[in-house]
Amino acid sequence: MDSYFQSIAIMYKNIIRKTIKFCCQIMLLRVAIRSVTRFVLHRGNIPPWLDQMATTMSDIIPVDDVKWFKTILGSCKMVITVSPNEHGAVSKLYWKGSASLDKETIMIFQKFACFANVILDIGANWGYYTLLSRAFAPSAKIVTFEPHPFWYKKLNENISANRLKNVFSENIAIGKTVGTFSFYIDTKHPSASSMVKAYFRKDETPVESMTNVTTVDKYVLGNDSFAKIDLIKIDVETFEGDVLMGMKAVIERDHPDIICEVLPDEGLDYRNANRKVVHSIISEAGYFSYWISDHGLVQEDEIKGHFPFSNYLFTIKKIPRRGEEFFPLLGVAPS
Repeated sequence: MDSYFQSIAIMYKNIIRKTIKFCCQIMLLRVAIRSVTRFVLHRGNIPPWLDQMATTMSDIIPVDDVKWFKTILGSCKMVITVSPNEHGAVSKLYWKGSASLDKETIMIFQKFACFANVILDIGANWGYYTLLSRAFAPSAKIVTFEPHPFWYKKLNENISANRLKNVFSENIAIGKTVGTFSFYIDTKHPSASSMVKAYFRKDETPVESMTNVTTVDKYVLGNDSFAKIDLIKIDVETFEGDVLMGMKAVIERDHPDIICEVLPDEGLDYRNANRKVVHSIISEAGYFSYWISDHGLVQEDEIKGHFPFSNYLFTIKKIPRRGEEFFPLLGVAPS
């Protein structure tokens, strides 16, 4: 009997899918269905059954004609000049809003960005954290680095579309030495790229190109416009150790707060080596390491790396065991 009802449910789901696809062939219906689905998914506290139904519909509704869209980041309305088809994170942002994308990390990032005068976005991709930086810190100077040619173009399009001031983009990679080095781009997943060839699985075929590399120390020190670096975000796909090695002087001088992705080892030697380098640099600088989990900040004496919540907060600020006590220390009430 159970199998009978399951088959009936599958049949009705297929009918609904085909009906939606048929309706979406008509442009006006497609736009209307898409708008209603986005409206439902952007609302908070909707019943689980409605969320599941709208999410299922979002997987069916075509978005190939969506070249740009508006969304709310922080309290600012931003224009995103990336198609949902081009990037998985952008698709999630399009359908469900910023609350669905790095929610836990963004909460922490916002608390520090509010007090930052200079922010570095290393591994900016299409510019999500660059836009967030401007939303949270309207008067800050923001410098963003992205070596991938396509995403660097999209990054600049987002900066221009939102008329962001005092934001500077660099089409270079950040590492531990200055020069020209190999850079690897995944042809199957255009959003994925890394300075580390071992980052890619055996069934992936990254294209090797060359990119200019500099260090944070080289870029910042001696430049009068960088009196002090306050906040740094790093997302460089297992190249974090090299990035941090190239900013030791800035870390010693400025003690910037750092939001950094660190992936788990998963039995891979190069990831284990990278994680150890990150831990060594951070601990020697007197920083505390906090894993940004889905239930708050968790202090780790040894950086472990986690998935899917893979971001860390490195800071010289000692955060009390009860995370909510941390926010008053920054002068900000917990949200």
